[in-house]
Amino acid sequence: MSESFELSDLSGFSAGAVGRPGERTFYLHATSRAGAVWFKCEKQQVAALAEYLRRLMVDLPQPVVAAIAPFGAPDTEDDAAFVIGTIGVGYETDHDRVVMVLEELVPADEDGEPDADAVANQGRARLHLTRDQVMAFIGAADDAVAGGRPTCRWCGLPMNVEGHHCPRLN
Repeated sequence: MSESFELSDLSGFSAGAVGRPGERTFYLHATSRAGAVWFKCEKQQVAALAEYLRRLMVDLPQPVVAAIAPFGAPDTEDDAAFVIGTIGVGYETDHDRVVMVLEELVPADEDGEPDADAVANQGRARLHLTRDQVMAFIGAADDAVAGGRPTCRWCGLPMNVEGHHCPRLN
């Protein structure tokens, strides 16, 4: 059973990646007085979350932008609380907080149905973020996503350090 978290007094929220380009593992990193927690995720999730939050922030009063929270990499992949499956985002008007709900990825059976035991023990995290923290996260997420492999100018695919076999040049 994965843990569940209610993180309402965060001192920082960031995104980052560990590893060399093409082999990176992405994480969301939340820090509070209780300590740090990491959630493993996909690069596309980080990029999509940053883009969604960017659009959300257009409709809210502009915050005084805080410095980007440093990304503290976990010592090992096992330090992640869980692998993120779904992400939900809302805005709490009464408390002026962006609320993010992260749910653990649940494996599917051979018919494509979620595993019932895994659903019953699914980890969840509910994070309450200030507008400053959201803006700082967007910057960190953009930096993490941009730090990958360069793209081929001909085909647009990522180029590996070892070389690139461009389909347009074959």
